[in-house]
Amino acid sequence: MHGRLKIKTTAQQEAERKAQRQEKLQTYQKAIEAIFANRKAIKADANPEQKDILIKTQMKLTSGVLMANPDISTLWNIRKQILNDILTVQDNEEEAHDIILRKELDLTVQCLQNNPKSYGAWHHRCWSMLRMLKPHWDYELMLCNKYLSLDERNFHCWDYRRFVVKHAEISAQDELNYTMERININFSNYSAWHYRSKLLPMLDDKISEVKRREELDLVLDAAFTDPEDSSAWFYHKWLLGRPEDILKPVMIRFDTKENDLMVAFSRPVASKDLRLFVNDKLEHVSEWTSIGNETYQTLWMTKLLNQEGGKIRLILPNNQRIGKNFTKIIKKFVKVFLHSC
Repeated sequence: MHGRLKIKTTAQQEAERKAQRQEKLQTYQKAIEAIFANRKAIKADANPEQKDILIKTQMKLTSGVLMANPDISTLWNIRKQILNDILTVQDNEEEAHDIILRKELDLTVQCLQNNPKSYGAWHHRCWSMLRMLKPHWDYELMLCNKYLSLDERNFHCWDYRRFVVKHAEISAQDELNYTMERININFSNYSAWHYRSKLLPMLDDKISEVKRREELDLVLDAAFTDPEDSSAWFYHKWLLGRPEDILKPVMIRFDTKENDLMVAFSRPVASKDLRLFVNDKLEHVSEWTSIGNETYQTLWMTKLLNQEGGKIRLILPNNQRIGKNFTKIIKKFVKVFLHSC
């Protein structure tokens, strides 16, 4: 009838949504096909000028698709391959090097505005920051604060925050204070409670009884506020059930040809705390090494400079010997060592 607003039926609305989805799918498929065709052309083209045009086109195509869907890891990897080649050329130009990477950081921000929990975008941000010559870690921390204020349960952002904290060398105490701020705003914040359980042992390996009671009081406040919420109860369980973390060796290996000693421990320990004695004399070893750059590691390796062999003891600070079975294992191992010599 004339003058009456026509209301779309449910069937019409569904048909329109289906048509829109189909249109988006076709656009996406065309873009992906163009990206892979362009990738082949970049590899095949030897002309530097033409190759440069193809690379710029590729970066534009991939950024367009990623802003719509930032969780296509293949496209992030294509960008990384191109960037690795570009950054190699720019190695001697510090400012140009970081400008290129800042554009990648800008792209991840645009992607995160569309999907704040995009693993691909957060991971690419890590990759870019590690390659910057002058990274601004303070800004990254502010970015984490911003996204966690929008959604304190964004565990992707919590993971990125731990990455930033490590490289910015922020103290465990400062981070513990931050978790308290987030918990005070919302007790139902599993990520903040979990992070707290990782930070406390860094400050106090055994967690004193006084500190444990303080933490239990904090949990009780959360429980009274919302008894049905599981976040604080998981932390409560961790506090009460945290086992005594006894340091002991779990694996010992010795290379008789190279004189290399390898020891794996039940929990991380710093190499500066390890003292090796051969025949009750402090053994001067080559530097203790491990995999990774962490100060505390579970696996340490060194080269014995003493070629004569003998009884070996490994001692930690405060004259703490490592486990009851350690000497027995070492003695057995020394016999093999002496026999081989």
